[in-house]
Amino acid sequence: MNFSFYIFGTRNNCDQYPLDFNSEMFNHLAKNNLSGSQLTVYRKEQLIYYVFIRKLAGENNYFGIALIFNSVYCRDIHKFYRLFQETIFEIAKQGKILQIQINGEISFAVQRFYHKHTDIEKLRVFFQEKINDNRYLFVPFDSNLKLGNDSFKTILSGNNGFIEKESNFYFSKKKPNTRSKRGLVATLVVLIIIGVMLCFIIKSEKKKEQLNIQKQTLITEGERLRNERQYEDALDKFHEAYSLDTADIDIKTQIENAEKERETIFNIEKENANKVFNLAKSDPDLYRMVVYHCDNALSCKKDNKEMKNLKEKAEERIKK
Repeated sequence: MNFSFYIFGTRNNCDQYPLDFNSEMFNHLAKNNLSGSQLTVYRKEQLIYYVFIRKLAGENNYFGIALIFNSVYCRDIHKFYRLFQETIFEIAKQGKILQIQINGEISFAVQRFYHKHTDIEKLRVFFQEKINDNRYLFVPFDSNLKLGNDSFKTILSGNNGFIEKESNFYFSKKKPNTRSKRGLVATLVVLIIIGVMLCFIIKSEKKKEQLNIQKQTLITEGERLRNERQYEDALDKFHEAYSLDTADIDIKTQIENAEKERETIFNIEKENANKVFNLAKSDPDLYRMVVYHCDNALSCKKDNKEMKNLKEKAEERIKK
């Protein structure tokens, strides 16, 4: 069963992966989260949004997961709520995206989500497997069904995994239009909805255009850094661009090529640095060459301890 998958939240600033026009909706729901956790359902035409939000340690910090289905809904909302709760604790135990503090509270373990795109993909696969295992819970709905008043509907909310509040209304049949006045009102409502949808579409298109400009800017900056052999910074730019459009195969290819090139250059510079160091003996010019090769290697892998230590040794020999 297919679905769209998102994670979002805030530590210092709002963040989302993948980033698109849904961010405005997720931020709106987060601001109205009055409990420790909540599961909200929203229907837009044939799409059903399940948005789970949990408050984290620190003021105004929250973490959210959203699943979007097409023409199906979950008939056992309690099980779905528990799945989200269990997933949050599992993510925190792994300590890659979230972490458990000494006092038992859950907090962020990462500054930006796109840094953990591999772990996020594993999380999406985890949900896919769980939903496939419980496929019987998801049933199709027809056009006669509606969700609440066609707006956001918080179904379950609670603290520490215990349900404290439950909505009494999930899906119900629409009342038939039996009078002409009701038909007129329905027509006016449809026209209003069409107007709202048009505004939303125009706004979404502008948002997409802005995201595309941002993506191209990041790619250009990444290519510049790659040409300057600042591979780690270049890869950060490429990954950030990929988070804006995960369907762009060209960016994914650029990331793969940059990673291969970074590894090749790093190994060459590392080998040269070690060779020259062994030959240098007491020649300060050769030690300066060692520093040069170490800097080139560190531009590929900033945190490589071996190259940092070798650079420090060479600099000490230069001073002597």
